[in-house]
Amino acid sequence: MKTLLVVGVGSIGRRQIDNFNKYFDKVDIVDLRSDRIEEARSLFNIDQDFDSYMDAFNNRNYDAVAITVPPHLHLPVAEEAVNNGANLFIEKPLGMTVSGWESISDKCRERNLISYVGYNHRHIPLTKDFKKMIDSGKIGKVLHKKTTILCSTKFDHSYITRV
Repeated sequence: MKTLLVVGVGSIGRRQIDNFNKYFDKVDIVDLRSDRIEEARSLFNIDQDFDSYMDAFNNRNYDAVAITVPPHLHLPVAEEAVNNGANLFIEKPLGMTVSGWESISDKCRERNLISYVGYNHRHIPLTKDFKKMIDSGKIGKVLHKKTTILCSTKFDHSYITRV
């Protein structure tokens, strides 16, 4: 049975539940705000909810942890997840400083765990095409690029993009 813990279920956390839900048998959530927990429960099949990530880790071993809390909280959650043998998905930015992240990287490598920082837009076809254009030299030296990406609904993954 594959288990996921989502730490932080604001709008980004709920989006990640929507993205990952089909890959896991059980999804647990953590948030300090009961209204966010209630909203996530109303939208998704949530197994357990907690107001502390430590309580969640004391309750179950997770295959993966999605860290979607504010960046200043990423490192302590990541440390606990890795110490419990969980793979990591961390929303960008990784943290407020680089301090402590080399240790997380080393532990992930030693324990054969996956860690991924959610720079998800790099996987959008338009972004890939633009990167190819830059690499080919077709458009010369890029001094500035502005992209606006809009979603038509809260959890819609179809993109309308203006470059």
